Amino acid sequence: MNPLFFLTSDDGYYSKGYRTLLNFFKEKNIDYFSIVPSDNKSGISHAISLNKTLDLKEKEKNVYLIKGTPVDAILLTLFGNLIFKKPDIIISGINRGFNLGVDILYSGTVAAVKEGFIYGIPGIALSIGNNSGIIHWETAEFFLEKLVDYISKNYNKLGKFLWNINIPDVARDKIKGIEWTKLGKIHYLNPVEIIERNKKFKLGGKMNLVPETGTDVSAVLSNKISITPLNLFGTEEEEIERRKQVSFL
Repeated sequence: MNPLFFLTSDDGYYSKGYRTLLNFFKEKNIDYFSIVPSDNKSGISHAISLNKTLDLKEKEKNVYLIKGTPVDAILLTLFGNLIFKKPDIIISGINRGFNLGVDILYSGTVAAVKEGFIYGIPGIALSIGNNSGIIHWETAEFFLEKLVDYISKNYNKLGKFLWNINIPDVARDKIKGIEWTKLGKIHYLNPVEIIERNKKFKLGGKMNLVPETGTDVSAVLSNKISITPLNLFGTEEEEIERRKQVSFL
C-alpha cells in the first residue's frame, strides 16, 4: 500500500512554495491530503488556535483551508475525523527562505512536522533559500521528486524521522550534493528597526550566517542540500553531568 502524504505550509495556500508542492503531488498522482492556512503564517512557530472555533473550507479535492496555524492543520487532520486513516508522512513547505539554526524555533514550517512527530507521524520541513527576487523553484521540485520517490520506496523501513531540509537557491546544475548536518549558528543584525521612536517598530534584521563545518549553514553556503535530523527534546545532557554536584539548598 502506498503511503498517504499530508501537505501543509506556513506560507499559506496561495504561496508559490505550497503551490509547487501541491501541484507536484497532483501531477504525479500520489496520494495526499492537505489542510493549509488560507494566508501567510510565517514566524508563527508552534502556535495553536486554542479554544477558538475553526472553520474548514474545501478549496479543491483533498485540499482544505483554515484561518488558523500549521499546527492547527495537523491536529484537525489527526483528530477531526476528516479522512479514513492518519497520514503516513507529513511534508510542510516549500517554505520561501531558509529555516536554519535557531530559526527552527520560530518556524511554522518546522512546527507542523514537530506536531505530527509528537503523535508518531514522520515528517519533513522543506525550505529553499531566498537570495533574490527570482527563486529557483525548479531546483526544489527536482529534489522533491527524488525525495518522495525514495520515501515511497523505503518508508516501511525508515522508522520515525523528523527532517529539516534546506535547499540552496541556485540552478539545479549548481547543487553540489546532499549533506546530513547539525543545526548551525545564525544571528540577526539590527533585529529591531525603530520607525518612530517610542511608537513604531519593525522586527526583522539581516541574517548573519556562521559557516561552521558540518552544519546546515555551512552546507547551504556550499550549495549543498542540508538535511538535519531533529528531535523534540531540549534537555542538555552534558550540562546535567557538569552540574550534578551543585546544590542551592
